[in-house]
Amino acid sequence: MIATPVSIAADTASRLAAAYDRCLAAIDDDGIPDPFCLRFAAWLANRWRPDGSPEPRLRPDAISPDGVGAHRVRWYADAAAVRGFVPGTRGCYLVPLDDPVPAA
Repeated sequence: MIATPVSIAADTASRLAAAYDRCLAAIDDDGIPDPFCLRFAAWLANRWRPDGSPEPRLRPDAISPDGVGAHRVRWYADAAAVRGFVPGTRGCYLVPLDDPVPAA
């Protein structure tokens, strides 16, 4: 079966949500930074776009469920990118599909 851009995008949205949640959970553990989380946080911060598109009025493809308030990112996938929206902020994370998510 050949993966379509939309299925790749939905998978990427799910992987981004899982990585984000993993890193939020790591903060609460022993206080020792997880090397993956440090890489992921830096990688994700470089993808923040303060002038990003407005959040779609559709159901998100993935949500970072462990976060609350400003940490509950809603991820939307399309054929070219995944966008992550943080409640109460203007802008979004923009992750093109050809931009690989850091490995755990």
